Amino acid sequence: MRNRIQIAMHLAFLTLLVGVGMLRADDRFLWRSWGLRDGFAETYSSAVSIMPQGGAYIRHGAVLSMSVFDGYSVGRIPDPRGNVQPDWTSTQRVYAGTDGTLWTTSLDALKEYRDGKWTTRYTPPASRRVLAAVPAGQRVIVLMENSLREFDPEHGSWREIRTAENSHIAPFLEMCPGSAGEVYITGEHGLAKLQISRDGGPFKWLEVNGDAYHITHFDYPLPGAGELFAQGLSSRDKRHVIVRWSGADLEFVYAGATETLRGWRGGDGSVWIGTGCDLPPAGGTEIPRGQDRSSHRQRF
Repeated sequence: MRNRIQIAMHLAFLTLLVGVGMLRADDRFLWRSWGLRDGFAETYSSAVSIMPQGGAYIRHGAVLSMSVFDGYSVGRIPDPRGNVQPDWTSTQRVYAGTDGTLWTTSLDALKEYRDGKWTTRYTPPASRRVLAAVPAGQRVIVLMENSLREFDPEHGSWREIRTAENSHIAPFLEMCPGSAGEVYITGEHGLAKLQISRDGGPFKWLEVNGDAYHITHFDYPLPGAGELFAQGLSSRDKRHVIVRWSGADLEFVYAGATETLRGWRGGDGSVWIGTGCDLPPAGGTEIPRGQDRSSHRQRF
């Protein structure tokens, strides 16, 4: 059930991220939808990622194709899972490299799309899981539960970036690209930002531990310009919370009982909170730019 709820939220975020986030409540007639007649493999969608050019890669349900959407038309390519039945916990987003290759993971493989087909580039030991992959130049940043590593596809070599032993946020949970040269990582105990010097250069690691804020299990990251919104779990009252992080202290934004909370910044600078499956404002709350959010902080 959780994954099906998340799917609806992803579709809402896709529309917002490609520009509709600037619309107000009374501008609903400007919204447009796409479906099977437009070329989508199916309307059910489980993972959405934004392309550098502003389009999207969309993975669906138990079908053999995924959709490539450029804002106007829809194309299809093979889904990374092939003809295997979907395992929703291992259905991850697909991200594009600078050379046109695509990368994704399942829990048991790192996969690359090149020349019209998917190839498994790495299979972890039985005790490890591959959580996410984000291209960075000619290399790929790969997240596992106990480590963050850089993969060199040309030589098949690896470089260690961070391990659970030298991070205060582990075990790691999710990863997503941020602004140019940035990758965000969530963990059971906090958030981190990796600033990338591409193709073998040095890295800069910044993290914030959530224990002092009584927040754990940071999930569902949504980046903005130099900031990250994520969902966490309050260890005080077990409510789900939305936090914002821009590299310093965690900022409490919103709290609620539902696990479907998502937070992001709209195109006009407002902060939006999604509280369910509906698109905002029907299922969300807008926090206008410049408004004091102390009333939301008091809910923690």
